[in-house]
Amino acid sequence: MTESEELLYKRIDEVLFYQWDPIGISKSAWARDEYQVYLDVIFDLVLNNDTATEVAEYLNTVSTQTMSLNSAAEHDSEVAEFLLELKEVYVE
Repeated sequence: MTESEELLYKRIDEVLFYQWDPIGISKSAWARDEYQVYLDVIFDLVLNNDTATEVAEYLNTVSTQTMSLNSAAEHDSEVAEFLLELKEVYVE
């Protein structure tokens, strides 16, 4: 992993916790690693896609199927778009 990819990886981790945060735990320091289990897949999706569609779909699948939460597709799309914007800043 290049240095710029490492920076992107760290930013994605932060976005997942502070912005995506489907279970609303970002104000609890004890749960800081809660979403890191999804980080590698999301990082790969961000690196390998030029549109946010697949990233948003994965975020929505995690929250609805894995976490059994109601769909927040619009929020997931906004987060996915932001992640792709970060890729442009750090990697491209």
